[in-house]
Amino acid sequence: MQAFHFPSVTFVAHPLLRHIADMKELKEFREVNVFKKIFLVGVLGLATLAFSTPASAVAKLMLDDGGTTVTIVDNGVGDISPILGVVSFNGSVGTNWVVNVTTGISAPIIGDPPPNMDLNSVNVSSSGAGTLTIKFTDDGFYAVNGKFNTYAGPTVAYTLVGGTTDGSVALTTYAGIGAFGAPGISFANTGALGPGAFSSSSSAPLLAWGANDYLTIEAVIIHTAAGQISSFDGELTVPEPTTLSILGIGLAAFGLVNRRRRG
Repeated sequence: MQAFHFPSVTFVAHPLLRHIADMKELKEFREVNVFKKIFLVGVLGLATLAFSTPASAVAKLMLDDGGTTVTIVDNGVGDISPILGVVSFNGSVGTNWVVNVTTGISAPIIGDPPPNMDLNSVNVSSSGAGTLTIKFTDDGFYAVNGKFNTYAGPTVAYTLVGGTTDGSVALTTYAGIGAFGAPGISFANTGALGPGAFSSSSSAPLLAWGANDYLTIEAVIIHTAAGQISSFDGELTVPEPTTLSILGIGLAAFGLVNRRRRG
């Protein structure tokens, strides 16, 4: 037996009690190690997601009134934002659309993985009725050889838009061939929204995209008179369940270990 000496009393620990204490410590040690291993797997999984997917290509923004086309490439001429993944334009398009403050946001600020793009704009017509088409496009999300042939991510794409207009705003989201290409696979088409405040949301299956290598948000603004204004924010997003699943496993393991230790 092992003796423990104090100033006035000597206690003798029974071997059986000592054995039970040792076994309890060993059990707690093993449970903590199990949690550490599961947590490490989660961290490594997140690191794999962060570094194994290719970076997005260069995002592009286009404004077209039917006679004048303005095209801005991320960090190129006309882009007033120095941030990679943010394309901003502030200027006129033709003679009618004198105020256009338009921003497209994509990877690496948001998305990649998974795909996530945002297009917002304020537009004013000065001389009369007219139509303005705005497109924001990007590629490279989960791409294999520049294409989406083997997209391995989630299976649903969500389109959300809200704003206000004196005329109408219609938003479409799709995958197409090449920058600003025609829709190959359509995700959403809101139809004309407005006049007044508006909002719309929809979802669509995210199937194999084949050669449709660019994602695009397209807005068509129609004004019926001079001095009308439109303001909107549209988003194309694909939720990423993998990250949540990895974190969920770690949290569940943490809760299990705590419950067993309390028991």
